[in-house]
Amino acid sequence: MIDFSKIRTLRDMVQTATDLSEPWNYFFDHLVDDPGFMALGKRVGKAPMLKATLESVGEEVFGGEAQLRRLELQSLRKHDLVHGACFINGCHSTVLFLPDVKMGLLAVSKPGNTQLVRFTEMGVAPAGEPGPVASLPPTRNTVN
Repeated sequence: MIDFSKIRTLRDMVQTATDLSEPWNYFFDHLVDDPGFMALGKRVGKAPMLKATLESVGEEVFGGEAQLRRLELQSLRKHDLVHGACFINGCHSTVLFLPDVKMGLLAVSKPGNTQLVRFTEMGVAPAGEPGPVASLPPTRNTVN
C-alpha cells in the first residue's frame, strides 16, 4: 500500500527545495520503486500547455531552439501530480509537474551533466502572438 504522505512530501520539496537534486532523489528513492505509486498514474493524452512550457524551458537550458519529442506523461489527478519523460534536443529529460500550483521540475541529461530546472507555467499565448510561456525562478542546478 502506498504511503500518500510521500506524495505530499514530494510536492512540498518541488516547491521549496534550493538543491533541486533533493526532490529528484526523493521521487526515485521513495515513489518510483513502489508498484502502488506507479499503478496510480493514468496516461495523459495531449498536454499542449505543459508541452509548450517544456519547450520554452528547453530553450533556456540549451540557449536556443528546443525540439521536444516523445513526451509521455502520467497523471495522478487526485494528488495534482504529473510525471513523465521526453527527449529535448535528443537528450533524455524527465519532468515532475504540479498542475494546481503550475510549478514543476525538469531534469535534462546532457552529455557530461544533468541540468535541473524549476519552472512555473504562466500560460500560452495563441499561436503567432508573443507572450510568456514559462518563468524560470533563479533555482537551477547542474549535477555532474
